[in-house]
Amino acid sequence: MQISSVNGMTSTSSAGSQQSWTSRQELQLRTLVNQGLPLDKIANRLDRPASDIKVKAAALGLNLSAE
Repeated sequence: MQISSVNGMTSTSSAGSQQSWTSRQELQLRTLVNQGLPLDKIANRLDRPASDIKVKAAALGLNLSAE
């Protein structure tokens, strides 16, 4: 996986996903994880595959709730 940042936009690339993450989306992810929402609900709220959420959460050092 490759992580890059350009003009405040963070992008992670891995097999299957290349949609960029904005700073606002990262904040939303942090907030939802801190609220204890499960992975499937976070994925639905952010309109992203669960695999993207797992990768980004790990990159940000966040612990996802048990499913």
